[in-house]
Amino acid sequence: MLDVGFFEIVIVALACLLIVGPERLPVVFKTLGILAGRAQNYVSKVKSDVENELNFSEYEATKDELKNFGKKYGEELISLENEIHDLSSSIESSSESLSEGKIIRFHINSPKLSWREENFQLKIRERVRARIRLRCPKKSFGP
Repeated sequence: MLDVGFFEIVIVALACLLIVGPERLPVVFKTLGILAGRAQNYVSKVKSDVENELNFSEYEATKDELKNFGKKYGEELISLENEIHDLSSSIESSSESLSEGKIIRFHINSPKLSWREENFQLKIRERVRARIRLRCPKKSFGP
């Protein structure tokens, strides 16, 4: 910034000595020192205020981003819940109309379902999984 060497400082000091005089020179240097200290203090305060404002604006941006994230995925969850409710009600209505066919039990304690009911539930699970995959794609970590 300022490339001031010892020789330049000596020249400025001699000029001040000639202009101000030897009696007032210590008072002038003391006043300049106090003003320089105040300037440094003011600059440091402004710097800290700017940093605080930047941190606050980053905090506000993050807060807004989280609110938008919550709204977006809250609506998605509500639509998924509605869809699951609709599908479960259609399962209940279709289970009444389905006739008992071949009984399938995938697990030891699974309920007895006909082949059609089990197939219908599998299709519903696949549909829900496909919708979740579309709404929440996995991030790839490779180039």
